[in-house]
Amino acid sequence: ELIRLNNNAKDEKFKPNEGQLNAIQTLCGDSQLLVMVGRAGTGKTTTLKSVVRLHQDAGFKVIGMAPSATAAAQ
Repeated sequence: ELIRLNNNAKDEKFKPNEGQLNAIQTLCGDSQLLVMVGRAGTGKTTTLKSVVRLHQDAGFKVIGMAPSATAAAQ
C-alpha cells in the first residue's frame, strides 16, 4: 500500500518524506491505539489524510476525533 501511496503522490500533490512514510506504515499497522504528535507545519494533517484514505480504500469506516471541533473538522 505504501508503494501505491508513494506512486500516487504526484496526483495528490503530496509526496511523503521518509518520516511521513514511516508514520503512515505505523498508523496502518496492527496496533489498536496510536497517537501522532508533532510541531506545527510538520505534515501531521496531510499524513493522516493518507492514512484515512488507505483505511477507507480497505473498507473501514473512519471517524476523526480531536480535542477541538476545528481540529476534528480538518
